[in-house]
Parts: sequence; C-alpha cells; structure tokens
Amino acid sequence: MRREEYEAPLHMNRFVCEPAQMMINNTVYKIDRISSISYFDKDDKVGEPSNYLEFRTTSRRRCALERLLTDQTIEEAMIYLTGVFFSWRQGPVHVKCFGVIGNASYLPGDITFKTKCLQLPHSGLEKAIESITTSIDESSFPLDTVVITEARRDHEIMPYHHQWIKEAGYLQILDRQKVVNWLPTMMALTNKEIHLQSWTFLKDECAGLIEDFMEMGRDPGTSISIAMTEETDVKELLQELKQLPGVVRDDKIPEMACAKFPRITFLPIQESENKVMVYVTENECAEQKNKQVYFSKWDVHIAIVKPNEPNQD
Repeated sequence: MRREEYEAPLHMNRFVCEPAQMMINNTVYKIDRISSISYFDKDDKVGEPSNYLEFRTTSRRRCALERLLTDQTIEEAMIYLTGVFFSWRQGPVHVKCFGVIGNASYLPGDITFKTKCLQLPHSGLEKAIESITTSIDESSFPLDTVVITEARRDHEIMPYHHQWIKEAGYLQILDRQKVVNWLPTMMALTNKEIHLQSWTFLKDECAGLIEDFMEMGRDPGTSISIAMTEETDVKELLQELKQLPGVVRDDKIPEMACAKFPRITFLPIQESENKVMVYVTENECAEQKNKQVYFSKWDVHIAIVKPNEPNQD
C-alpha cells in the first residue's frame, strides 16, 4: 500500500514558493534564522549567541513552532523541506495553481510540477521564471492562465515577452503601484485574452489602446479587458469614442454589456474589414464589503471581431 501511495500523483490546489517559505493549499511553511543569547554567567556577562532555525507551520486552524539548533542556511533547510514533501514522488506533482515569488531554486531537481495556471511577480520576473524552468513539467505548456501580481517598478517590456507568458491562453495582470505606465506594454502584448488592473491605466490610456487597435489591428478573437474604478471615466471614454469617424453603436446585445452601459460600440480598423468592439461590464467582486478587493467596479472590454458576425447583425 505504501508503494502504491508513493506512485500515485500528488494533487494540490495551490502551491506558492518564496525564498524562505512555501504555501501548500492553505498551509504556510516558513523558515527563519534566529540568533538568541543562551545564558548569562555569574558575573552578568553575556554568553555566546546561539543560532537557531525557526520552523513555523501556519494554517487556518493552528500554528506550530519548532526551533532547531543548527548552522544550516535557510536555503539548505528549504531544500530539505521540499525534499520531505516531494522527492519520493513518482511522476509530476499536479498543482491547480503554481506560484513563485522571488527565487525558488531550492525545489528538488528530480521532480516536476504539472500545472495550467502560473502566478508570477512583477519584481524579478525573469529571475522567478528562471528559478523554476526545470521544475515545470513540459506537459503544462502552453499554460491556460498566467497571473502576474504584486508591484511593478521596472519599465522594461521584454520580460513580458517570455514564451511562457506569450503563449498563455489568458493573461491576468495586477499592478498595485502607480509607478509604471502600462500603455506601451499593453500595445506590445500579443495574447488572445488579457485582463489588466492597474491604477495607472485610466481613461486616456484606455483610449490610446483602442486607437492602437484601430490603427494596427489584431487577430480576430483578441480580447482585452481594462479595469476602471470611476464611473465618470467610463462615461467620458464612451463619449469620446462616440465622436470618432466610422463609429457604429448597437444596443441589441444586452447580455454582453451591463445595464448601466448597455450599448456596444464598433470602430473601424485601418485597411481591414474587422472591427474593434468596445463594451462595458460591471464587476460584482467590487461590491464586497470589509474585504481586500483588487477588481474595480467596471471592466472596459476591447475585442477584435470579424464582419458579419452575429453580434454585428
């Protein structure tokens, strides 16, 4: 029975790696280096400090703490810890969502993880991917979803052209800071489906992206949604689009747009029969109270549609 258990693939809903901790489902395993004074002698002289590794396990129901007197580094301890969890497994470990923040090079080299959802940080994006290059099983690609979170401070666009990101079916971007203008990056991305939540991407940036779609076009089926917080920004954006040449507005598709902004806007693309379709939906997640919510009230959807599709009749 034990052998059969070892050969069975391990399934996890969520696995997040950080330099000194990892989270498996809802349990966090964290390692810290603690230096403490072990004693005072009779003359009140301080004794030599002792170095401990503190191993803390935290879940929703309990917290366990253990201290080990050892000279091992945190990285060595993380290598040992992940080995305890995974090294004896046969075949890839199945993870619904695999996340990495910082360097996760301590993962066992003899085991791979199979996932269709990858969560990455903006900061040190390339290094984070590099640290798990050999850990993600080849059968995971192309990924269904890539989520990029935390705060972006680097204006460089190239990391977002990594093959893992570029080939993902759905790219979700969350930027909690007001440092980087996302418009150049959004113009350069080629994913078929993208959602952006950024406090720097406002009405003017959204209008600029729509104009880029009208000028450069995209493949039919491309869809980008932009989160917007202020209702006035949405109104002003739609009003500006209404003034553009060749615009067609349609309200025959109420199931796509929200009740507040029910009309669909179609815009021409230079040297193409395809159209840019713009509509607005209301994000119900923004209605939650007393919780940290990272989705804005409104989503502005920008999509490329072919002529004579049902939604243009």
